Amino acid sequence: TTLTAIAPLITTLVDGLCTGNLLGADAFNAINTVMPLVNAVSVLTLICNMGGSVLAAKQLAIGNREQANKIFSISISSAVMVVLIAIFAILSDLDGISHFLCPGELGAANVKIYLGICLLYFLFVPFNTTLSNFISVEGHPEIVTRSVIVANTVNVILDLVFIAVFHW
Repeated sequence: TTLTAIAPLITTLVDGLCTGNLLGADAFNAINTVMPLVNAVSVLTLICNMGGSVLAAKQLAIGNREQANKIFSISISSAVMVVLIAIFAILSDLDGISHFLCPGELGAANVKIYLGICLLYFLFVPFNTTLSNFISVEGHPEIVTRSVIVANTVNVILDLVFIAVFHW
């Protein structure tokens, strides 16, 4: 559980170090400007599935797998709906949101680029948060820990490749 919580924090630190040192302050500023929005979407998906995973655990404990599966379906569907609403809301005025978050032209342009990339990331968020919680309550937290470590290791490697090599 501790490794699962720490791995994304280390990855965020590496993201910032790579971006700030290899791409400069404007790119680093864009990431820091967009991250609260990314975190807000992640938290909303967590709200959809944290309670659901507790309710599913209770159902699994009493042997009611069918009800646990229904709770899982509702949780993941809710998280997907939150993400789709966020994506469509942001896409409806990407330029306006970019300028609101960072009023300068160069800053807004960088924010728009990074926010566009994050919209793709949003598609994976509900599955990540929901599956992590439900796999843990099914009694397999080691799968979640391994998955988080592998995903964050791949993220760090791809950071180095895309930032240091391609200058993205």
